[in-house]
Amino acid sequence: APRLRHIHACEADAVRAAEAELSKAERASLKISVQVAGFAPELMAGGTVSLNGLRPELDGIWHLTRVRHRLANSLTTEFEATKGAPK
Repeated sequence: APRLRHIHACEADAVRAAEAELSKAERASLKISVQVAGFAPELMAGGTVSLNGLRPELDGIWHLTRVRHRLANSLTTEFEATKGAPK
């Protein structure tokens, strides 16, 4: 569980800090790893990808944390991403 490490001057500041920490923890828990058949040169670490039509909790904008393009028997692109605002 997230913990606040500082004492805040008022309840409103503490609530804002708690909500920010909770939001950060929720983003960290949404991670995905995908392998795409074919070459997707538009995918680069630090960029974003939009996923739609999978499951409702997976739909939306994902922030790419790792992208790997490979040529073995065929061209593939693999990526890892997190959902939410990048930190």
